[in-house]
Amino acid sequence: MRLSLVISTRTSLVLSLMLLAPAPAAAAGDESPSELLERFSGTSLLFENTFSVAHGTNTDPTSTREWTQIRRLHLAMAITDGLELSADIGVQRFLFETWTTLKDEVLWEDISLGVDVTVPTPSLPSGNDFPLYGAFGLHSALPTSKASKAETLVLEPSLYGEGAVTVPLLDGWSWGYRFTATPRLHEFTTMAYATSRPCSVSTGCALGRTTDTGWLNTKLLLTHGVETSITMLHELLSLSVAMDVTYGFLYDKSPSETYSEEVLSTPGNPSGGTPVNVSSSFVLGLSFSPHDSFSVGVGLWTPGGMRPDGGWYNPVANRWSQVYVDLTFSPVLFGTSVADMMRGYAEAEE
Repeated sequence: MRLSLVISTRTSLVLSLMLLAPAPAAAAGDESPSELLERFSGTSLLFENTFSVAHGTNTDPTSTREWTQIRRLHLAMAITDGLELSADIGVQRFLFETWTTLKDEVLWEDISLGVDVTVPTPSLPSGNDFPLYGAFGLHSALPTSKASKAETLVLEPSLYGEGAVTVPLLDGWSWGYRFTATPRLHEFTTMAYATSRPCSVSTGCALGRTTDTGWLNTKLLLTHGVETSITMLHELLSLSVAMDVTYGFLYDKSPSETYSEEVLSTPGNPSGGTPVNVSSSFVLGLSFSPHDSFSVGVGLWTPGGMRPDGGWYNPVANRWSQVYVDLTFSPVLFGTSVADMMRGYAEAEE
């Protein structure tokens, strides 16, 4: 982690020197180097560690405890004040786990490409200090992760729309809602291993062929999300609470001339048909931002869903809850801030 921060800081200082250098002569209306770099001010680096809280009564760290390390790069470019292009790529490393192929394996996440548009909001009557916010966008995940390859994912476009209102309490108390529709395109309707795997010729499988490994893939996700956050101490601290509820629609089951519908169905779906999975995620977070380009966050993340006995996990805190600690750094924004500060000193000396 420390090495990555050193590299990012050096990059920021280079950007600062570029901004302080005399700008070349340009035609009227052309952007200055400072204005051009401001388009990339949303670019950031994320360093995150998450730790499982309690996986039941079994405290064996090799089977129940989790420690996940995440490193993610978010590239952002503002085309206009209301239009932004972005790309995300990251890696994850799981410690204490037993389900990955290799111990302490480093896994790539899916590459995400996005277009976000801020919607002009109506002006409120004079004297009403309740800022409104609206946006929509399209993000698409490319199957570069091991999990996506295992389920033969081809493309995962995601269209969202969101809105929020800010109440004038402390530095601002915002309330927002977001709806996301995510169709998922696969090569096969059922999951399969991405790499060749030996299997028995007697079962009708040629040696080394990729074989089916499980249940139906999810063809559509519909997510409802609500969030509220309040900032204080001149935007130094921010407390947020968010929850998402997701409906996952599976592919239809293929008809079989050999097996009946009862055999094809899972115990969780004894009546046949294509089931809909319901899941949730709850986040409680506290963020400390001493500068616009740097923040530290801690919080609790809890996934929810159906238990094996047919009941439901507590969506706020259960055996799968995890505590996270993250560090976010924006190198371009830091560089422009340093350049502005140095420029101010130079002008003051003159």
